[in-house]
Amino acid sequence: MACSEQLKEQAFLKPKSYNITSEGRYQVAEEQNLNVQNTGDEVVKAIHASKSFVGHAVGALVLYYIGFYVIGLIANLLFLSSAQKTMKITGSSPPGRGCLLFLFWTHLVIPLIFVLGFLGVVSLPFMD
Repeated sequence: MACSEQLKEQAFLKPKSYNITSEGRYQVAEEQNLNVQNTGDEVVKAIHASKSFVGHAVGALVLYYIGFYVIGLIANLLFLSSAQKTMKITGSSPPGRGCLLFLFWTHLVIPLIFVLGFLGVVSLPFMD
């Protein structure tokens, strides 16, 4: 068995715990197998729970105005998709997701409604 495999086995599979004897000495307790089932899911949830999309929203806003509108829209949709994925994994909305939704609505949906209203496709109440 290679040295790295021995270290891996000792460190992760069979951690040693110590008991203090009545004389005040440390004694190695029974070796225990570490339960490593489903720890990958917990790690993924912890990583996604720490994600923030506020910086992504600021970047998308800058791209809307400085880097051409279409590039900002594409970036916003990609960031919003990633935020949705994070929300599905963690079960709660990550920070900055609301900012991305606000950018999406204000830079695509609302202007699209106005354009369609001016073209006569959609009837807007204040355009009568």
